[in-house]
Amino acid sequence: MAGCVRTGASLLALLSVLLGGASACGSEAPGLALRLRFGLGVGPPPEGEAPPDIAGYRVCVAGPGITGQLCRDFARQTHPEGADLRVPAGEDRTVDFYGYDAAGSPRWCARAVGVEVVRDQTTPVRLFATRCGALTPIRCVDGAAQPPCRQLSVPRAFHTATKLPDGRVLLSGGFRFVEAQSSCDPSCQWDPSSGGFTDGAGSACVPQCRLLVADATADLYDPSVGRVVQTFDLLVPRALHSASLLPDGTVLLVGGVERARLRSDGDPLFVPESFSGGAMAERLAERLDPFLGTSTPVAAAGPRAMHGAASLPEGVVWIAGGTTVRDGNTVGIGGTTWRGDPPAYASFAGETLEAGSAPLLFPRFAPRTVAMGTRLVTIGGAAAPDAQQAGVIAEVYEPETQQVMPLPDPGDPSLDAWGYLPVWHTATPVDGQRILVSGGWLARERTNGPRAAPAFSPRPWTLVLDLGAGSLAPTEPPALLEPRALHAAAGPLEDGEVLLTGGVGGTGPPFEPLSSLERVAVEWSQGRIVEDGEGTVLSLRTPRIGPTATLLDDGRVLVAGGLVDLPVGRTLPEAGCIDADPAAAEEALVSCTAEIYDPTFPRLDPPPTAGLAP
Repeated sequence: MAGCVRTGASLLALLSVLLGGASACGSEAPGLALRLRFGLGVGPPPEGEAPPDIAGYRVCVAGPGITGQLCRDFARQTHPEGADLRVPAGEDRTVDFYGYDAAGSPRWCARAVGVEVVRDQTTPVRLFATRCGALTPIRCVDGAAQPPCRQLSVPRAFHTATKLPDGRVLLSGGFRFVEAQSSCDPSCQWDPSSGGFTDGAGSACVPQCRLLVADATADLYDPSVGRVVQTFDLLVPRALHSASLLPDGTVLLVGGVERARLRSDGDPLFVPESFSGGAMAERLAERLDPFLGTSTPVAAAGPRAMHGAASLPEGVVWIAGGTTVRDGNTVGIGGTTWRGDPPAYASFAGETLEAGSAPLLFPRFAPRTVAMGTRLVTIGGAAAPDAQQAGVIAEVYEPETQQVMPLPDPGDPSLDAWGYLPVWHTATPVDGQRILVSGGWLARERTNGPRAAPAFSPRPWTLVLDLGAGSLAPTEPPALLEPRALHAAAGPLEDGEVLLTGGVGGTGPPFEPLSSLERVAVEWSQGRIVEDGEGTVLSLRTPRIGPTATLLDDGRVLVAGGLVDLPVGRTLPEAGCIDADPAAAEEALVSCTAEIYDPTFPRLDPPPTAGLAP
C-alpha cells in the first residue's frame, strides 16, 4: 500500500512546502505532515519561513520495503502543487530533511526515526533541524526564538541524563549553584614557587574551597521539538547520584549529595558534606515516572554517592562502590563491608535496594559501571576522595554465579604503566565486547608542598577493555589530544567513534576548563579534532565541567549543563546562566544551556536541482 507524504506548516512550523498534491493524491489525501523547528542563533526568520541561508529543501524517506531512499527537492520560494512522493505504508520509516544553500551544500539537517506510515491517515512528524555537522543550541525553555535564554529550567552540573524508550531525555538533579563565600581559609592560595598552598605569611595552608548546592528538579527534553518540554519535582535535592532506566520506562535515582565542597589542591575535587543532619539524598532513592510526572520513595541500603550503576536486561539495576562516611571520614565503598555501611554491590528489582553478596576487590570511589550482556564491569575508582590506590583497573561481576573477576589479572605487567586507578573518567561500550575508557584523574608525583600524598591531574590516556580477549587484558592505550577529566562521553556514533566533550585539562592547579570536543575510536592511536564539513574546528559554546552527553535516537548528541569554571582560589567568572547574578554568584558558575552536536556532514547525492544559484 502506498501513502502520500506531505510537509506542511502548523502554527509552530517554520517551513511550508508540500509533498503530494491534488493531482497525485487528491486534496484530502492522507500522508505525513512534517512540522519543523530550527535551532537558535540564526536570526529570527519570519513566521512560516526557513532560515535565510536555505535556498532549497530535500526530503527523503527510507525503510523496509523501500529500495534506497525516496527523495524530492524543492526550491525555497516554490509551492510544488502536484508534486508527488508516494511512500509505501509501513513501520520503521526514517524521514530526513536537508536545507541546502545556493551552492547545493546542506546547512540544516533533521531526522525522524521509527515513523509509521499508515494508509488513509495523515501522521504528523515533528523535526528539530540543527546545523549539519556542527553544534547548535537547543531552543529556549519558554519557547523564545532567540538567545540569550535559559535552555534548561535551572542550571545543572554533575547531574544525570537518561534516554527514555520514546527517545526523550530526562535530565535530573545536579548542582544548581556554588556559594560565593568560601568554606575554607580565603587567604590560602596556590604558590607555584613552592608547589603547594600557602597563606599570606608563606606558611603551608589548607586550600580554599566553595560549597556546591544541589537541585531537586528534573527536565524532560524532547528531541523532536528541540527543547525542554516539562519539569518535574524530585523528592530531595541530589547531585553526584545515579539514574537508571527500568523496563517500564520509569527511572531509578539512587543516592547523591545535597551539598559538597569543591576543592582545588589537585586531589579529586568533590568532598561530600556530612551524610547526616538533614542531607537526605544520600539515604533516599526514588522512582520517577516521567510520563505521569510523579516520584515515589524507594528504601535505600545506606548512604551512598559518586557510585557506579548499570541496568541488566532483565530489569535489575546494580549499584557498585561509591563513597560513604565512616567514623566521620569520607571513604570509598568496597572490599570489607562494615556494619551499617552500604554494601559494595546493591541491586534493585522492583521494591527496595538490597545488599549484594559479592564485595568489590577494592574500594572504588567515583568508578564507572557498565552492563555488558549479563555481566557488570566496574572500572577505576579510589579508596577515598583524597587518596587513590593501585590495583586492577576493572573487575567483572557475574550476578548468576556471584563471581568477581579482575580485569586484567593482578599480575599483568600492563598495570605497571597505570599504577593508580583513574577517577572522573568515562567508560563507553563500543560493541558487545569492548569498552573505551577515556581520560580521568590519575596520580602524579609531588616533591614538595604541604601534602605528602601524591597530587592528581587529568591525563590524556584512553584504554580499551576487551572482554572477548582470552586474557581479558587491556590493549595498548591510545592518547587523547589533551588531558581530560570530569568530562562526558557519548557513543558509539554511526562510524563507531566516541565523542568526548568538555571537562578540565592542564596540569594545574588551577586547572583549565575545557570547551573542546574530540572523537576517538578503539582502532586509532589518538583522538582527533572535531570539525564541521568546511574544516572549521568545533567547540562548545561554553566550557562544561561535569556535563552530560547523550546519544539520541537520530544519531545526534545532546550536551547539557556543567560548571563553566572552577573558581577555587580566584574570582568568580561571568555568569554561566543568562539571568544569574554574578555578584551574588548563586548561579554564576553553573550552565543552564544545552546544545546538539550533529556528527555527520551529508553529501547530497544526486546533487540538488531546485533553488540553486544560476
